[in-house]
Amino acid sequence: LTVCHASGIVHRDVNPRNVFLEDVPGGGVRAKLIDFGFAKEVYRTEALRLGTVDTTLFARSPDYAAPEHYDRERYGELSETTDTYTLALMVVEMLTLERPLRGVTDTDLWLATKDENDRPTPRNRGAQVNDRVEALFAEALAVDQLKRPQVLSEWWERLVAAGSAPFAGVGAGAGAGAGARAGAGARAGAGARAGAGTGAEVGAGAGGMVSGSRVAVGCWEGAAATVEA
Repeated sequence: LTVCHASGIVHRDVNPRNVFLEDVPGGGVRAKLIDFGFAKEVYRTEALRLGTVDTTLFARSPDYAAPEHYDRERYGELSETTDTYTLALMVVEMLTLERPLRGVTDTDLWLATKDENDRPTPRNRGAQVNDRVEALFAEALAVDQLKRPQVLSEWWERLVAAGSAPFAGVGAGAGAGAGARAGAGARAGAGARAGAGTGAEVGAGAGGMVSGSRVAVGCWEGAAATVEA
């Protein structure tokens, strides 16, 4: 995803249904981001913004939509920060095993994605994460695009650093709904693993650990989600 942004491409529809798993030679699985049919080059998006167009966009994936998917006049054009927003939603679902945006109808989801009083951050959805991790998700999931990280790779590096810090919280784990836990075979949306370009997975283990480019962003006792940048 960062390569796309560096090339001036905004995906605009990052969600688990657009992440496929691929077997790699020698064993292992790699996550691949697909479906660039809704993607736009940044300069073309700017041209649309300057033109006379309808102010409302259709959200192709209401359960993974940012505020600007619905109203670009108020919230701005879809941009790199839109991809950051929806990627953050994916990781929150991996940590909690519940959909971050609460609602049944498209209208419910539209209201949820712009609700300033109930942001879909890990703690607000039941995950026990450290303060730095929670703050980074709050930043990525800001309603106002200008308050979000402007460069995905930089936000990701900060998340890696925050995820390496041990979490000294209460409880043995964080659950979704009636206490579901993230486990080795847990599924998040369309798959057990979801990635930002190269891959991510939900797995059992101790929180607050880093291995190479993998970071335990869960940072709670008994369960951790690892994501490859």
